[in-house]
Amino acid sequence: MIRSTSVDKGLVDLRWYAEKHPNDARGMYELAIAETVREPEKALETLNRAVTLDPKFSAARYARGVLYYRMGKTDQSIADLEEVLKKTPDDLRSLDALGQDYMRIGKLPEAAEAFAHALKIDPKDPKVLNNYGRVLFRLNRTAEAEKVMADFRALGPQETRPRPNAGLFDFLNLSPEQQYAKYMDNLRKTMVTNPDDPTLRVQLGKTLLRQGKTEEAIAALRSVLKLNPSLELLATCGKALIEFEQYAPAREFLEPVLAANPGDTNLRLDLAIADFHSGSAEEALKVLDATPLEQRRGDYFLLLAEILDAMQKPQEAAAAFKRGFDAAPTRPDLYLEAALFLFKHNQNQRALHILEQATRTIPDSPALQLMLAMTYGMVQQYEDGVNVLTRIESRWPEWGLPYEVHGISLETRSRSEQAVELLQTAISLGARDANAYYYLASAVSHARPDDLEAAQQAIQKALQLNPNDPFIQSLAGKIAYRQKAYPVALEHLTAALRLWPDMIEAHETLAGVYRAMGERDKSAAVLKEIVRIKQENPTADQNPPFPARDLLFTVQSPTP
Repeated sequence: MIRSTSVDKGLVDLRWYAEKHPNDARGMYELAIAETVREPEKALETLNRAVTLDPKFSAARYARGVLYYRMGKTDQSIADLEEVLKKTPDDLRSLDALGQDYMRIGKLPEAAEAFAHALKIDPKDPKVLNNYGRVLFRLNRTAEAEKVMADFRALGPQETRPRPNAGLFDFLNLSPEQQYAKYMDNLRKTMVTNPDDPTLRVQLGKTLLRQGKTEEAIAALRSVLKLNPSLELLATCGKALIEFEQYAPAREFLEPVLAANPGDTNLRLDLAIADFHSGSAEEALKVLDATPLEQRRGDYFLLLAEILDAMQKPQEAAAAFKRGFDAAPTRPDLYLEAALFLFKHNQNQRALHILEQATRTIPDSPALQLMLAMTYGMVQQYEDGVNVLTRIESRWPEWGLPYEVHGISLETRSRSEQAVELLQTAISLGARDANAYYYLASAVSHARPDDLEAAQQAIQKALQLNPNDPFIQSLAGKIAYRQKAYPVALEHLTAALRLWPDMIEAHETLAGVYRAMGERDKSAAVLKEIVRIKQENPTADQNPPFPARDLLFTVQSPTP
């Protein structure tokens, strides 16, 4: 029952059983697994009771070890997992979880040993391969890491599909795509038998939002309105839509909830945000101004600053921003909004300051941590950024975006071999945007110049996603030139120069293409054009920019 979406009914039955049989360790364990879905703190208490009742109950210790890990209690997690492995030294999942614990606290040789042992048990386990490859890379065992990651990428759907009847913790070990597929299948089956359950429709809408199926998600959430939902459910719909920047439909849910609860400050902030982004700054200010004076705290002033700035009131905006920052806001989304506000005004150092405060105040927000790492890169504090990225990768190992940011950062600093593995990991975890493929093609070109096929495959993906980027077109031309596919190279280089006529890199490659084709006059003309560009603007920076600003505006936390 706890493996279906009807968690609440399962909890009722399991709690009834636990009350009737308080000394049954197995019953406590089953109850705890159900509680992990929504009440992890209660689940921990229940698992403690299960282990007290039966200290040799390995399944309960393993479950508690995984739960400790997810709560950031690494030492306790290690103690439980090591105890499990004393009894069952070949337990694959415990070895993998222990390796992740060791990675988090920097014990990389111990992590590598745990993952290597796990792979002896199952050489094709995708999660273990991914984790082992990452730790080998961090140990600078590059050749071994490359082989392991190649094995990981070579896995087909037969190897990566979920096993039937897997439990909750096996579910957590699936890739995000596999989790969504399994969850959606269960959810849709349950909705067939419970078509009028608004909670299920909210779950469906939120899941579709995370999958990028925006129109379908909005339709699912709007269908909730016809089912007499609670105000709490309506607020949940509104917040989910705001998280995914669907501000206009969010207002449909938030307006009636706030009308019924006018004293709820967080709801008022949510509606003001929705009005600001989908209506006007004036509408948002009207909603925000209704906040009672005694409830105007840090979050209020941060949002007020952004609204006033949009209304072309820079002095008032600056004063509001200072009041908000001094009052220590508590909402991660408004810290993110404040940082983006500062980036817009080229106040990168000030944004760094507020993000450092934010991550101290709210240490468990992955979005804030990632934005901090990217900001360190923007102000050229690269090692600080790498330290934060490494911490993110350890704590949220199946989130693709941090690996992408890390890989791009390394490639822009000529550390191409390391960048290749990180970018390939990012793509395998779902970070499949044009930036990821462009920088992977660039890193492969620099680190493995003979592997033209891999570079070509990556740049073709980037072209499909963004054909209007001059850097992508130029690199595609350079790769085709090295493959001696001169007509193809001419096509891409011409496209690059159409997008940016003064692009020196594209001109240089074009001159080489003409020379290789025996058209020396055209080659000479292109070289003269390069001289003209350099003379007219000798200090121009023609390197591809680190896409921090683009990525900053796409940061969202990984989905639990």
